[in-house]
Amino acid sequence: MVALVLTATSYAHREHGQRNALYLHVFSWIMQFIGHGVAEGRAPALLDNIVGGAFHRNHVLYNVLTLLFSCVLGSLLRSP
Repeated sequence: MVALVLTATSYAHREHGQRNALYLHVFSWIMQFIGHGVAEGRAPALLDNIVGGAFHRNHVLYNVLTLLFSCVLGSLLRSP
């Protein structure tokens, strides 16, 4: 997990890194919805309860950890 965070943080500082990550994220969501429609024939469970999915404890924990890692590791990578 630490290796993934360090790699993602390093990639984010490249030219167009954040833009490319956004494109990949949007593409992945689109493919996920297409996959649900083709393979399962139904909508993802996220659409059943969008508020519950957005504020689920694992999702909140992920966002808090992402924020902490980006603040701490970002400052460590920027310092000479």
